Amino acid sequence: MQITDPAVEFAHLFMHKAELGEEVLKHYGIRESNFKNRVQWYVDSEPFYDIMWGLDHHWDKAKRLGVSQLSKTLKTSTVANGVR
Repeated sequence: MQITDPAVEFAHLFMHKAELGEEVLKHYGIRESNFKNRVQWYVDSEPFYDIMWGLDHHWDKAKRLGVSQLSKTLKTSTVANGVR
């Protein structure tokens, strides 16, 4: 059995239903900004995880998904920061 950071579980919730993730955080009374920062870190890291998992397991679909997500994130980030 492996014990992991609970922020990982919340990250998956936020990736699929951000509004529900916020509601669950409120229900648990988690107002710690560090916890939400950790959740966001896991959300932002997901494309890298997909790429590495795809490489390790020889699954091209996971690699393509990770690269696609990473590309969208980088494009959004550069446009938001005024970089072209």
